[in-house]
Amino acid sequence: MNENWYAFVNSVTYGPYSFDIMIEMTKTGQLMPNTLVYNESLTQWVYASSVDGLFLTSTKHSKKKLKKISAPKPKWLKLLTTSLLVLFIVGVVGYGIWKVGDMTGFWQDRAIAKAATAWKKEPNYREHERAIYQVLDDFSKHLESGNLPAALEYANPDERNTIEAMISENPERLPAFLEMLKSLEITFMNTDNDYFAVEQVAIVMAGIPSDDTPSSGTATIMMVKIDDRWVVDQIR
Repeated sequence: MNENWYAFVNSVTYGPYSFDIMIEMTKTGQLMPNTLVYNESLTQWVYASSVDGLFLTSTKHSKKKLKKISAPKPKWLKLLTTSLLVLFIVGVVGYGIWKVGDMTGFWQDRAIAKAATAWKKEPNYREHERAIYQVLDDFSKHLESGNLPAALEYANPDERNTIEAMISENPERLPAFLEMLKSLEITFMNTDNDYFAVEQVAIVMAGIPSDDTPSSGTATIMMVKIDDRWVVDQIR
């Protein structure tokens, strides 16, 4: 777990880094809790805040003393005291439940899981999903037929030379990559444009294993939307 960590910042993948360097990056602000990170020990890209030991936090709680009232109480004061006591007990029980969840990481895991899958609830998610899978299907067919120039038409123009060189220089890896492209899963899609220079970004894992098809390896494909069209941006 200590080696080969990657960070996805501003539509660019950085790394690999050791885990110790990743921790230093959190201290300098280069790595934020909502930064996407990846390691071979993970099945998909996750938020940095979900990685154990990456962000070290501590919480301090102050103890409040209750002031005792020994003077005789009128009825309304007894009622008020009883109500406050009930509220106090409910608060203590509620705090206890929250604290247990906090200590076990339940609340953090729940918040991360909710944020990590929120993009799937976007109104146009299925439309984007179909478009991405169609682009990768056409990209795969042209690669399989040996027509690399046609396949590169489905790549980001700024990254075509890099993708062409990667495929041309590693012909022995192409059959395995084509096999991976038969099993795809979108693991992230941004829902806003605050941190990205392109219209939209999606990360696709290729080679997802199933009961019928055990995985012989996986690849990470970064897709970007430019001029209202999804294209391949990076392959790792």
